[in-house]
Amino acid sequence: MKRPQEGQFQVNFLTLRAYPEEFFKYYRMRITTFDELLTLIGPYLKKEDTILRSAIQPEERLSVTLRYTLLF
Repeated sequence: MKRPQEGQFQVNFLTLRAYPEEFFKYYRMRITTFDELLTLIGPYLKKEDTILRSAIQPEERLSVTLRYTLLF
């Protein structure tokens, strides 16, 4: 229930975007590269909201995917 306001993505992502060096350490890519990648694949990551829940936004889906692949 609190994820849209207090989730890791919402708390960290905007902070990381303010510090390009930290963003690069976290995602292993520049902010511009992240934005370009999101522009290319964002439409494929977009999902529809339902009556029961709000869909996860493409930025968050991409962020989670990148972090997962960096860890393994």
